[in-house]
Amino acid sequence: RPFAANPCLSECPQSLEIIFLDLETTGVSVAEDRVVELAAVQILPGNHPGCSFSTTVSVETDILETRGQEAAQVHGIGQAEIAVSPTFPEVWEAFIYFLESLSNFHIQEPSSDSDDDPRELPVISEEPPVILIGAHNGIRFDFALLLFECYRHNLDTSVFEQWVFVDTMHIVAAAKEIMGSCLKLQCLAFHACDQEELRAHRSRDDCVALCRVMVYVASRLGVSFRRLL
Repeated sequence: RPFAANPCLSECPQSLEIIFLDLETTGVSVAEDRVVELAAVQILPGNHPGCSFSTTVSVETDILETRGQEAAQVHGIGQAEIAVSPTFPEVWEAFIYFLESLSNFHIQEPSSDSDDDPRELPVISEEPPVILIGAHNGIRFDFALLLFECYRHNLDTSVFEQWVFVDTMHIVAAAKEIMGSCLKLQCLAFHACDQEELRAHRSRDDCVALCRVMVYVASRLGVSFRRLL
């Protein structure tokens, strides 16, 4: 079933496509609130952001007025921008196409990480990769809210069973000694991000910030970024 809290992979797959995902919403209820922005960023083998997907989502005006006013003050996405955005079913179809495109042109990691070995040229993987979707507080919020939106619009949810999921909040909670007690992404980003470049509360920017936070945590723990996830 989607979002099981137990590990589902005994070891890091040879071919792994990592995507960081973030949502902006009308509130914090996974059952009653709506997605107003969805973004996803591919993480390249060098642990840098690659291709990205980002769009706002159309939401009914009455929902925005009754539930979305407080959230709008945080993410800054206005009703005028939301009104001309695609619907959630359209966004979901495009998002799945984005993931499928990355799978079809997945760049395989070099077989050796040693600096002494000759640098290998990147190659397209012959086998379809395992798609890993990471989100901060994803188990309780992002992943669950996406599932509710699919149910709400009568969309096929079997695609969730093709992916694996990581909640990065679980990782930083286990590394409090080096990251501190505040688990919010904005707090964590102060350790890992250039503050002049940091723009909180837009989905794509938060995906990039999350990538930098996880790279920082991995380096402090002395493990590889991919093995940490």
